[in-house]
Amino acid sequence: MTTGTDTGAWSQARLKPLPPGSWTPTMRDLADEIDALRREMEQTYEQGIGFQSEHLLAISQKLDVKINEFLHCRPS
Repeated sequence: MTTGTDTGAWSQARLKPLPPGSWTPTMRDLADEIDALRREMEQTYEQGIGFQSEHLLAISQKLDVKINEFLHCRPS
């Protein structure tokens, strides 16, 4: 069992994050969409709509899709 640091093969295979200055236009667009969905999700929650509401779950699912798209988008 390891504690404190991740030294497994998974950590070695991870791609290093790209600084925002090296993002492609697609990556910037996705980042903007992610930010907008996060804000919408926060505003929806602050309006008193519970975590189990259909609307909040739909926003969360869209956010998941956009985050996955962003993580798989790498400059060539």
